[in-house]
Amino acid sequence: MTLGGVDQRLHSKSGILYAKLMKNVGWYTLNLLDIQLQEQSSLVLNSSNSIATDPHIFNNGKGCIVDSGTTDTYLPSSVANRFKELFKSITGIDYTTANIALTSENLAKIPNINFIFEGIDNQPFSISMPWTSYIDSVGNGKYAFRVYLTEGSGTVLGANFMNGYNIIYDVENLKLGFAKSNCKYEDFSQLETRPPSYQATKYPSTIAQNEDIDSDECISELIPITQCTASCDITNNQPHVSTGIQIFEDSCGNSSNPLAGSKPCSITCGGDGKLIRGRIDCPELPWSVCNKACVYSRKFPLDPKDTTNGTCVYTVQNQVCYSGFCPLEDGDYLVLIDMRIQLDPRTWSYVYTEALYEAFAYMFNIKESSIELLNDVTMEATYGTKLHFQIRVESKDFNSIEKLNDFAQDIPRQVWEASFSEDLINALNYNSEKYDHLDHSRYGW
Repeated sequence: MTLGGVDQRLHSKSGILYAKLMKNVGWYTLNLLDIQLQEQSSLVLNSSNSIATDPHIFNNGKGCIVDSGTTDTYLPSSVANRFKELFKSITGIDYTTANIALTSENLAKIPNINFIFEGIDNQPFSISMPWTSYIDSVGNGKYAFRVYLTEGSGTVLGANFMNGYNIIYDVENLKLGFAKSNCKYEDFSQLETRPPSYQATKYPSTIAQNEDIDSDECISELIPITQCTASCDITNNQPHVSTGIQIFEDSCGNSSNPLAGSKPCSITCGGDGKLIRGRIDCPELPWSVCNKACVYSRKFPLDPKDTTNGTCVYTVQNQVCYSGFCPLEDGDYLVLIDMRIQLDPRTWSYVYTEALYEAFAYMFNIKESSIELLNDVTMEATYGTKLHFQIRVESKDFNSIEKLNDFAQDIPRQVWEASFSEDLINALNYNSEKYDHLDHSRYGW
């Protein structure tokens, strides 16, 4: 990243194409005039491959925004039929965002996507998104397309749209520039890693691991083998308890245990139809954002019987944190995790956020207070829920840069493992079995 100017050493091709910024505050919003699919072998644009005749389709609502904080690209759902029709006419295959098996012959026909913008001189220009920027290999000969046709209104051009370009943000002059680049600073700069600012301390373990018990005796107890089927009613504007069924079995495999089998279960829902923790008349409240003093707080109910005039009495709980507005320390790592889960954003609750914090802390051996969800999930307008997490790894917890590097880089390595989704759901269920009773397997990944 370059601040205060443009480092043209990065550019693989001379010249910068500038689009007109439509706003000087908020999102970086451009006037998108058209989108066209272009065969890989073609060198010219073809207006017959346009996916919309009215540019207003791309610019409704929030408009067409360039958002590096969004991993993928999202087009209006109103162009889905035309996009799929053109895509199939070029490739012979149906466009889907589900995993799909493709041959090398199929891949050779995947079209590039050209975005036509209004320039600062009011003249249109084109930015090409190569087909390789919106397709991912997911293993076993299968691939996933990362342009989604689900946006309620407007367009979101995410990080995969920016691949291969140096993006120049010039808010003062109301323009946003595109220059071809491989973005490899290391070609002409010397990398330097600063040493940690603090002496190392032993890294804390957030959740104790189960120790092996050297015994042949099986201790019988009921364990849940399914999650509670209950879900909150988003149409109910009153606090309510939703009931369902959960199945338990004997931990020693004793099928004659009379207590095993289906049992009623319930979850507590707030007046907004979203999941809450605690009693319906005295819920736990979510933690605040970590402040500049590196402390966050929440209101926690006292004994529900201890009420004043029928009002629940809360106490304030404070905890040290290292996220949010807490200042970063030299030498620390920031690890970002982007994911999508198949859960209606309208039902998103702080309970899900805290459950994911607990699961990450368990999986990565980090502190929950060092994890932060960066985006407002309830503002999503697409199918499923996009999540952008930031994890801080503190250098003071390590006695060498090498150990710090290995630890921080191991987090994305775990995320890229094929087993990550299953491991995460297991970690979520581990914390949920006796508390929230949520069916995390229905998330989808």
